Amino acid sequence: MLLGGRLLPARWLRRMLDTLPREDGHEYGMGVVRYPLPGESPVYGHRGGYPGYECIAVRSAAGRAVVLYTNALDVSEPQLIDTAFVRAAFDG
Repeated sequence: MLLGGRLLPARWLRRMLDTLPREDGHEYGMGVVRYPLPGESPVYGHRGGYPGYECIAVRSAAGRAVVLYTNALDVSEPQLIDTAFVRAAFDG
């Protein structure tokens, strides 16, 4: 709904997706992170979590979406966006 343009006026959504580079290598907009995928168009979304749990929700410009939720993960190693699962979900 949000990234599909049904929740906010188009000008606000454009502003939200207008990302700027950060020191950690990601590009951050207004509450949305741009995640590059090798060989694919970037996806936009956000991640959140608590020690032992993490959730990532991303959507492509074409409208494909993926939500990854993990538990019992090693909190010193954050979940990666660029995985075979995510690439397969956004492939064609």
